Amino acid sequence: NARPPIPSTCPPPLQALIEQCWSLHPEKRPEFWQIVKVLEQFESSIERDGTLNLVQNSTCRDQKKRLSRWISKLTLDNRINSSVRK
Repeated sequence: NARPPIPSTCPPPLQALIEQCWSLHPEKRPEFWQIVKVLEQFESSIERDGTLNLVQNSTCRDQKKRLSRWISKLTLDNRINSSVRK
């Protein structure tokens, strides 16, 4: 269960993603396609304002909750789209 330390300069949204990927419970870890979507969102944020500060003045815990909700929504949207295609 040992993990390398996350640098203090790591933006909270990226730290939240890393920690979610390291979850001890596999069912709480995002799937690879979800990670890709999050990274695409990060890319858009960087292109927009040069930062990953998706929510100003938020803590890492806030970012984790926000990221978890967003990933849950992605999962639901993906299931809906998959059932529509069938």
